[in-house]
Amino acid sequence: MKYQLLTVDQTAEYMGVNKKTLQRMRCDGTGPAFIKASERRILYSEEAIYEYLEKNTYRGTSEYKN
Repeated sequence: MKYQLLTVDQTAEYMGVNKKTLQRMRCDGTGPAFIKASERRILYSEEAIYEYLEKNTYRGTSEYKN
């Protein structure tokens, strides 16, 4: 299965977060895996975004562990 690559703007909009939040997540290592396509270009695969969202989806607060 082929997944589309999304820009930072597209990824932030899809995830419902600010671009700065996505940048912080990259620096902290807490966000989805990303591709450094060039010195200034960051891309995210749909697969990495889906994987991140799946891993961070909970049915209740008792499931969440820091």
